Amino acid sequence: MSRFTKYALIFLLIYFPVRPCLVEILPITRFIGDIVVLVLFAKTLVQQTASIFANYRFTLYFFLFIIVGAVSALLTGVIPVAILMQIRAFLIPFLLLYVVGEAAISKKDIQHALWTSFIMGCVLSIHGLIEKLSHRTILIPETWQHWELAAVNSERIYGLVANPNVLAVYLMIVFFLTFYLKKIAASYSILLNIGLVLFAGTILLTYSRGTLIAFGVALLVLCLMKKNWSYLIKTALFFSISIALVYWPVDSFTEKIGMNNSERFVDMFSEKRIQQSASGGRVFVVKKGVEIFIDHPVAGTGFGTYGSAATVSFTSPIYERYGIPASMYADNQYMQILVETGVIGTVLMFLFIYQLARKTVHSYVFFILLVGLIGSAFYSMLEDKTFTLYFYLAIGLALNQRQIIDE
Repeated sequence: MSRFTKYALIFLLIYFPVRPCLVEILPITRFIGDIVVLVLFAKTLVQQTASIFANYRFTLYFFLFIIVGAVSALLTGVIPVAILMQIRAFLIPFLLLYVVGEAAISKKDIQHALWTSFIMGCVLSIHGLIEKLSHRTILIPETWQHWELAAVNSERIYGLVANPNVLAVYLMIVFFLTFYLKKIAASYSILLNIGLVLFAGTILLTYSRGTLIAFGVALLVLCLMKKNWSYLIKTALFFSISIALVYWPVDSFTEKIGMNNSERFVDMFSEKRIQQSASGGRVFVVKKGVEIFIDHPVAGTGFGTYGSAATVSFTSPIYERYGIPASMYADNQYMQILVETGVIGTVLMFLFIYQLARKTVHSYVFFILLVGLIGSAFYSMLEDKTFTLYFYLAIGLALNQRQIIDE
């Protein structure tokens, strides 16, 4: 891997986890990550044109999916800037698949990426704990301090990514990457173990139930398939320790122990929670999504029409007709794809995922793919820059046909 490619990828591992905070402070940095990815892709395309067209034909399904969403959006009357915003969210991280898939990777490159992820995980975790202990008054942009959060969300850690669910997903990825880092950096086991406890405790303080379900089920399935329970046992151990050393001490210090916070894990299927969801949450998203899909089953209503970042920034042309609040965010990737691209787009995305699964046989790819499939029922995973960053890096590494250089 060339120095430029290596340091550009390291930069992305640092940039995307702190991007929301960085953009809030310095708006000029909004598109830096996009520019870096596009330059890396252009460089790869010029150097490996024949290989890309020969080895990545299956990615055509993804581009056809993008085309269906864009054309449908134009027919629905979505403004071009909103369409481009959603295409950008889907496409930019995806291009890293080609970059890593065609790079000459060394073991040292992988080790540097893992250490970068570990350090950034520690930074975001420590910042998150400071945010929690200070009641969102220290090391938080002033505009964020004045957010009007619902009572149920006011005690969650939002972090530098400005979203508790995104933070939890990111720290979960770093948590499992640290297990591998321990194998190749055994002399730092004590430091890495401390990091694992820190990550686990911070994850619990985000109260991100969907993240725990997605990673927990994916890990359980992987352990059942491999008939190896070591990772599940280690994960349970570190999370148990983190409850005693991180979760309860921090929670007690902020005087928010007991049902005020912990009930988020024990009442997720309570009657009250279901009623709240039906009126303005996940059940509402599904009900409205099905209603819209029935009216537009073939190619959907197009990008920027249902519960995406684009609809939050720009008004969706279908919201008034279906009685949907402008601030609604789908938090359900399946429903968003079904509504916006219909049967055609959904089938194309299925074919893309199916081909990915066929071409990559590594356990880590199966794990993160399963996390994405499960997590998509709770979040818009394809719009989560930190998840898609690691997802496409992992896919690219698995598709890389070059032998990893031992240096």
